[in-house]
Amino acid sequence: MEFKEVFDHDSTYFVEAMYIYKNSFPVRERASIEELKQRFEKKEEILHIGILNGHIIVFGLILVFKNPEFLLFDYFAVKESQRNKGHGAFFLKYLFKVLNLEKQEKFMLFELEHPNFGTDRQLRRQRVNFYKRFGVKELKNVNYFLPSFETTSEKFKPLEMILMIYPITERQKLTRTLLRKMIFSIYVQLYNQSEKSKFVLDVVNNIPDKIEIG
Repeated sequence: MEFKEVFDHDSTYFVEAMYIYKNSFPVRERASIEELKQRFEKKEEILHIGILNGHIIVFGLILVFKNPEFLLFDYFAVKESQRNKGHGAFFLKYLFKVLNLEKQEKFMLFELEHPNFGTDRQLRRQRVNFYKRFGVKELKNVNYFLPSFETTSEKFKPLEMILMIYPITERQKLTRTLLRKMIFSIYVQLYNQSEKSKFVLDVVNNIPDKIEIG
């Protein structure tokens, strides 16, 4: 498999990645293609892909935040016909190597569906364990919720999630203050939540003083 970063949202690679994207995530969990293109143009989002036999089989979209400076693993998916073949693991190894987060002393956050809720709990737990294999740590006592991108129906309520983080080292330690700033930035800049909304303040203010990481 060949890996590369995509720089042009008009390229065939971008189009192929968006096809996998639309077929991998429900409406309530995905931004519009136009919104992704706008972020791409502003260099707020970067796209890495894995290519096999001339076609994309895996992609990762990473959001870049400036204040505070950190990354969010926005979307990651393997083409349906290529799943359970180890491609996702190879891609993640490549991504962590090329991003070189430890040397840059940057954190990357991951949003995952909470394995204690929903009807597909086993699958959700498998996803969490997949990331843990690569050193991604779970923020075990942080209550986090994903606002819905679907706003036309009241049935789409915030989704229970867990946050994970990479890397955690002796030099890179996570503090309550920094995590509050990062979550606040995600809600306001990415999900267009009001800075003063009860939803945002409840999540941010309930982050514990001592964060359990594991």
